[in-house]
Amino acid sequence: MLDDKEYESGEFLEIPFYASNFSDLIGFQMTLEFDNNLTFADFESGALNMDQTNFGLKRINRGIITISWNDAFSQAVDPSVPLFKLK
Repeated sequence: MLDDKEYESGEFLEIPFYASNFSDLIGFQMTLEFDNNLTFADFESGALNMDQTNFGLKRINRGIITISWNDAFSQAVDPSVPLFKLK
């Protein structure tokens, strides 16, 4: 969770995504909706091995990113380590 803060135009943000109780899971999916005045630059893999195939960017110009991850084997993740980061 990010603290409420005002940001200046052109300021770079790095937003980490964490999960609690992420144990014995083989997948997740979600859709993020954001103010399309923001610009998505990149992502960074964290505790999960993720690449560009995990991120759906077809509707990014409308402020929508879809994210899907799965693995053949169940995973447990330390809740203090981000799953991934959006930039």
